[in-house]
This record gives sequence, C-alpha cells and structure tokens, in this order.
Amino acid sequence: MKAYYICSYPNCGKSYVNNSILKRHIQALHNEEKKFKCNFCQRGLASRQNLKEHIYTHTGEKPYRCPVTGCNATFRQGTHLSVHRKTEHVQVLEGQTKNVTLKFEIDAKILTKMLADMKENTEIDEINCEVELRQITGPYMCLLPNVFE
Repeated sequence: MKAYYICSYPNCGKSYVNNSILKRHIQALHNEEKKFKCNFCQRGLASRQNLKEHIYTHTGEKPYRCPVTGCNATFRQGTHLSVHRKTEHVQVLEGQTKNVTLKFEIDAKILTKMLADMKENTEIDEINCEVELRQITGPYMCLLPNVFE
C-alpha cells in the first residue's frame, strides 16, 4: 500500500495513505492545542479518536479484533489491526478475494512442500501458481508433482 499524503512539517516527513490520517497526525504531533482531556491522567489529546484509544491504555480494553477464524489477536488501535491483517494474514478474508503475487527463487522440493502445506492449512478454494523456470542444461528431471490433483 503506497502512502501519498506526506507531512510537510520540518524534519517530519511521515507519510499516510489518506488525508484524514495525515490531519490527525498533524493535530496530535504538531499542533499545540489539545482539545480532548483524559479523565484518568489529564493528558491532552488532539482528537476524539486519539482520546478514545488513549483511554484503552487505562482500561486495558482492546476492542479491535482480528476477523480471521482461529486468530485471537486484539488491538487497542484500529491501525494496529490493519497492519496485523496485512502482515499476518495473506489468505482470503471472508467475502474478499485477493490476488497475491510473490516472486522468488526457491528449491523445487521446498516449493512442492510449501504448496502442499498451503492446500492443507488454508481455506482457499483455488490457488493459481505460475512457475517460471530458468533455462537449464544437463540431465535434470522435474521434481514438481501436481500437488493439487
């Protein structure tokens, strides 16, 4: 995911995927005015959302739950859940399809095992796998059985 909104404050340069998150960043870090006060510790925060998520540090609440079946991860901030989903779960989430392109060099035996494990351990209905082989010379035999038959 590319970040297109960049903070223009000197020596900052943080980037965000949408303008509202950039505005929230500027309010929280660069503006002196903190309109929202925490009832627990009197800390001033720049936005209602920041205050809401700050209060969770006092209550211990983690209301943002990962929707992936079998994953029990919970988070204090919605942005942390978003990062978790993008980094920890490559499989298809309910009602969504996702095309994932991976390009790497790998030993044929490892690739075969990896594909078999993916088939066995995910709820993905279909996996399309394209393998690009380099030109090789010599008496070699292909070690990639069709693991999806």
